[in-house]
Amino acid sequence: MHKKKYFILMLPTLLIGIFLLYFLPANQRPYVFSVPIVSCIIYYTWIYFERKQKGKTKLAFIERVHYWNNGNAFSY
Repeated sequence: MHKKKYFILMLPTLLIGIFLLYFLPANQRPYVFSVPIVSCIIYYTWIYFERKQKGKTKLAFIERVHYWNNGNAFSY
């Protein structure tokens, strides 16, 4: 888990959620649940693009494991 990114997103999420909970009318309060959902989407998108930029996707990991398991790593 990327704790720094998580806490960067958690503080604004809590503040916006509390603000909306306090100021929204009672019939619109279920919209408060959209704030953490949007925050989770932002978090996982952020992680995805960071891994993609560094080349650490799951596909690259699977290709490396396949390479080592077929004995290609030790063939000269």
